Amino acid sequence: MAPKFIMMVGIAGSGKSTKAAEIAVQEGAIVISSDTIRKELYGDEAIHGDNQVYQTMEDRTMIALRGGASVVYDATNVVAWRRKELLDKLPAGVEKGCVWVNTPIERALQNNEGRARHVAEWVIYRQATQLEAPTEGEGWDTIRIHTYK
Repeated sequence: MAPKFIMMVGIAGSGKSTKAAEIAVQEGAIVISSDTIRKELYGDEAIHGDNQVYQTMEDRTMIALRGGASVVYDATNVVAWRRKELLDKLPAGVEKGCVWVNTPIERALQNNEGRARHVAEWVIYRQATQLEAPTEGEGWDTIRIHTYK
């Protein structure tokens, strides 16, 4: 069976990481998370350094997929052209799925308050204004929308 690449899409505090963990169990996939890699590289999930985080995510994704493992790619991924850019690099034959965690901003802000690591409110508002809904034109085989109310 061909490996799957499942990209999470949604603003900070939307519940992406919770959903990513559920999907990973269901699919027998590994989670490659921007937060985890930030902690590895910088010692803190909250440090937003250079592009090294996303390059590391991409490198690990390619290694896993080429090795036959399925991947859940956990980051905000709010901008369409960046999603498409990564999709275009994936190995041939990989099934490309997107899970948009479409959570109202009020709920995301509330979730953020309950987390150990807070994201600045202005960042969540910015992500909400930048968020572009995933479309088939990006190259997805499947798009699922998960809504937390």
